[in-house]
Amino acid sequence: MKKSWSWIWLGIVLAGFTSATTEIHSLAAAPRQLAQATTARHEASDASETLKVLDSLLHDKEYPELERKFGTGAQLPSAERDYFAGVLANRKNRSRESAALLERTLPLLKDRQRIEACMEALADDYQKLFRYADQARVLADIQEHYEDQLDAAGRKSVEDDFQLAQLLKTAPAQTVNFDGSETLTIRRNRFGLAEVPVTIGERTEWWIFDTGASTTTITTSTAKRLGLELSKGTAKTQGATGTDIALRTAIIPQLSLGKAELRNVAALVLDDGSLAIPVGEDKPYQIEGIFGFPAMAAFDSITFFGDDKMVIGGETLAGSISFPMYLEENAPRILAKVGGRDLLFTLDSGAAISQFTEKYYKAFPDVFATGQKASFSFSGAGGSKETKVYTQKTVELGGDGGSVRLEGVAVMTEPTGNHDLDVHYGNLGQDLLRKGRNFTLDFQHMRLLTSPAK
Repeated sequence: MKKSWSWIWLGIVLAGFTSATTEIHSLAAAPRQLAQATTARHEASDASETLKVLDSLLHDKEYPELERKFGTGAQLPSAERDYFAGVLANRKNRSRESAALLERTLPLLKDRQRIEACMEALADDYQKLFRYADQARVLADIQEHYEDQLDAAGRKSVEDDFQLAQLLKTAPAQTVNFDGSETLTIRRNRFGLAEVPVTIGERTEWWIFDTGASTTTITTSTAKRLGLELSKGTAKTQGATGTDIALRTAIIPQLSLGKAELRNVAALVLDDGSLAIPVGEDKPYQIEGIFGFPAMAAFDSITFFGDDKMVIGGETLAGSISFPMYLEENAPRILAKVGGRDLLFTLDSGAAISQFTEKYYKAFPDVFATGQKASFSFSGAGGSKETKVYTQKTVELGGDGGSVRLEGVAVMTEPTGNHDLDVHYGNLGQDLLRKGRNFTLDFQHMRLLTSPAK
């Protein structure tokens, strides 16, 4: 540091010999210039360290800590400040705000990793805003120029998303016509999953309400029964077990849940067999339709009461336990405190039970040091898979206002093959959601609310 200062001073003094006047002014200004230069170096160093911390928190999906660190008023370059603000807005379901910030900052970013992450978040915003052609354009740019920033799973995810956006790029935007609240009767299928009455034209069908479905999904038979036109091209999606599933798309002109009306709902169309769930030696259980994102997120809130009632809109229920909610690519993520740590889980109302991943197992190895593994089979779109797991007898999930206890949770010791699941601590299913008297998905304030059972 002293060597740097000596060169600064030498430069100032040498410049001062050009004239007596310049010498006087230069020497008088030297302490101030030195202080300014030193301050600038310190600020640049501080900003560089802060950016490293923020990058790490974003990569590790530590969103609450990222929000806290970002909100402390750290001095960041304007482009990076807009970048982190835009990504956080994306995760909190503020897509228009996010898109505006990311569009503004993208041309100004220099770091290739941030550029790629910015583009992925922007493409996600465009999908949520039903700007499919813009989504396809951004994803194509990632594939052409920034694939080196992605691992194999990331490249595959971008490729799959691009293919789907290509199929939908001329589709009209989804719209919603609804005000107030609407109460609907629901039912439970043999797996305990909620099914909601969906009216299309003159037909009413019962579809699974599935927060784990990033897009509303139907079978080929359902599409034909409803008279929907299928896309000529095909794309792929990843099933629950990590296998690839071929798909086409269709646009549902009008879909109603009671008085709540949605228009131009994009749907994935899978072969019937891809939605046939194996049930031991019995005949597979055929799912006909899944009501997923972004259709459900069109409403401010959705509340389920027990096994027979759903309310769209309505008032927040007093005395609820609240869990922060984030969105990643049209899928909700729930933050819960376990063992004094904030952990991020996927939320899948289309899963009968919760299951924790290898990431959770590695975070709490002492819990399983004396346990024994057992066989465990899980099923979903694309088939079933068997693995070895530990069973944790009880897990307390802490939220604001209380906690919810899960019993007999399967904890995997190896990757499932589903990248979206493996990068989180686990998946929360109906065994969590049915613990209380009711639960609410609050998309306006981004939280999951559950009322404790009496």
